[in-house]
Amino acid sequence: EEAGFQIAVAASTNVEGVEEVATMEQAIEMVQREPHLYFGCHWCQSGWATPQSWGKNKAKVFRRSCKLFRNGLEKKTSAYCALVAKYRQLDDVDPSNEVRDFFTEGTLKHFKGADYSFKCPGR
Repeated sequence: EEAGFQIAVAASTNVEGVEEVATMEQAIEMVQREPHLYFGCHWCQSGWATPQSWGKNKAKVFRRSCKLFRNGLEKKTSAYCALVAKYRQLDDVDPSNEVRDFFTEGTLKHFKGADYSFKCPGR
C-alpha cells in the first residue's frame, strides 16, 4: 500500500481494463482475492473529495491487461493511495517436497519435441 501514489496507465489503455467500485475495501479485496487478474487499485483517502470523473465510486481497480505508464505508479497528492499486487520469489524448494502433477510432468516438461527440466526458467 503506497500513500500519496496512484496507478498510472497509458493513454492507449482500454476502458474495459479499469473497473470502478464503490469502496476502498471492495477494491482491496478484489486485488487480494485475484492478484493474477488485477495489477492493483487506487482510491481517494477519507476526508478528500473524489474527482468528478469517478462519479459516485470511490476506488478504481486495474486489470493486468492495462498498459501502464512506466512502472505503473505515479506520485500524487496525499489524497490518493494505491495498492499493487506483487509476486515474490519463494525460497529454495526442497526437492524431496516438490509437488509433481500431470501438467508439470506432461505439458510443461515436453514442448515441441524437446524435454525440459522441472526447474527450467521461464516455465
